[in-house]
Amino acid sequence: MVILTSSGLLPSHLAARESYPAPATGLSGFGTQVSTNPFSINQKVTPTESHPSRSLEMALVSHLHLSLPYISIALSPDGTQLVSGSADCTICVWDVKKGTLLAGPFKNHSDAVVSVAFSPDGAYIASGSADHTVHVQKSFDGTLITPPFEGHTNVIRSIAFSPHGTQIVSGSDDRTVRVWDIHNGEVATRSFLGHTDWVMSVAFSPCDQYVVSGSKDSTIRVWNVTNGTLLTDPFTGHTDMVRSVMFSPNSAYIVSGSYDRTVRVWHTHSGVLMAGPFFGHIGLIMSVAFFSDGARIVSGSWDRTIRVWDLSDIPGILSTSEHPPALPSPNLTHSATPPTDWTIKNDGWVMNHDGNPLFWASPEVIQRLLTPHCSSIISRFGTIEVDMSAALFGEHWKECYISGL
Repeated sequence: MVILTSSGLLPSHLAARESYPAPATGLSGFGTQVSTNPFSINQKVTPTESHPSRSLEMALVSHLHLSLPYISIALSPDGTQLVSGSADCTICVWDVKKGTLLAGPFKNHSDAVVSVAFSPDGAYIASGSADHTVHVQKSFDGTLITPPFEGHTNVIRSIAFSPHGTQIVSGSDDRTVRVWDIHNGEVATRSFLGHTDWVMSVAFSPCDQYVVSGSKDSTIRVWNVTNGTLLTDPFTGHTDMVRSVMFSPNSAYIVSGSYDRTVRVWHTHSGVLMAGPFFGHIGLIMSVAFFSDGARIVSGSWDRTIRVWDLSDIPGILSTSEHPPALPSPNLTHSATPPTDWTIKNDGWVMNHDGNPLFWASPEVIQRLLTPHCSSIISRFGTIEVDMSAALFGEHWKECYISGL
């Protein structure tokens, strides 16, 4: 159902379009913390098709026991399987369509399984644990292909395979990033040092040359895989923990999602902010990812919504080259938000590009509001789209007067 309304509450001609979704089922209502690796969006698994069946939800509820505090899930490359890691130290592989258990539970870890990932060919599952180890097991029977990878001294928060599946990167509460050889479990190069707090998210670049890490210290760092040196200075701008990071398909950009409730897009080689901060989430952002076309990103939040953001107006974003484009103009300002955009403050005030307040919106409205660059919201709450093209705010308020009336 779509409702068109004109609001008489604001000193402007402000039109709002409100839409409501049809009932849907999915992974919801667990009452637990769910942590996901950045997910892939492809022709087989899209935002409108990706929620598993109700039977999968119920199977996962049984597996999670509703009270387990650390949960991680990841989709297989072809989108047909889902792997889950649990605080009961187990790993399970599920059929996405049927919701049935395909393999497991595997119990190789001695503490909570905090992060899981499929290999590019789907044959293996890597897992990072609170027992400080990384395991690589066969996805169909859980057999370890090597002894546990040892070296981290604290919880392993994030793991990811390299594009060719020969290496694994891990990030830990010990503030280090490590790259491992999948065949022997040895560290491929020295530990990557520099973060001053927990490493929350790691990812390989599609070109296989770089690793990106996001940290509780609010920074993002890009490392050379071969020697562990920083590609450029740490990316700064987020004001809270960086919970999720991911490269664009052409390796030219990095998207980040933070507990500061913003999404940002950075230039890989320079750290210049290319897009954002994007506002709209009212809860902590847990996961971000690029679509396969490189022109859109998706973010998931504790506010129980998924937002899709349009990046098509960013130069070079649609390039198919594996090499980053030329460095941005040095005249580019720190904020990549176009001057026509409006933003939302944490207290609910909608501000224009000059920082002047336009109107206030409640959290319930903001949760449903299509903000600048947000093309769609996936949730059970519906969406609200506001047209402010004819809004008479600020010094334009005088134009609402019509002589002779």
